[in-house]
Amino acid sequence: MRPRHVVAALSAMVCLSVVAGQTGCVYMRDRNIQTVGSVPDEAMVKEVKAGKTMRDELITLLGQPTSASKQGDTEVLKYTGCRTESRQTHIVGLFTSGTTTTTIIEHAFTLKNGVVQKIERAER
Repeated sequence: MRPRHVVAALSAMVCLSVVAGQTGCVYMRDRNIQTVGSVPDEAMVKEVKAGKTMRDELITLLGQPTSASKQGDTEVLKYTGCRTESRQTHIVGLFTSGTTTTTIIEHAFTLKNGVVQKIERAER
């Protein structure tokens, strides 16, 4: 059996949680998302079609790439950016806790003779 002080502490925490929840003291603040760099809109990326989309069309849709490299008739255009998402939970009068997640997003488009051949997306 548990010592009485542990049971009493657990009971107090449960009681406090129930009271705080019923009085509306617990709330979750909306998440905050910030983007830095070149993270194209996913709906626009879906419009890019391998074997059909030309280089100029790609840049019109997504803007200037973060980097470009060329070797012979093959070119790779990369769009790289960072997305940071923060969330905070508040219990009024007691405490605030939060989490922050940072994700690096990269879209790479391989072109041959000015036509998109391969589309890659990576997150890390």
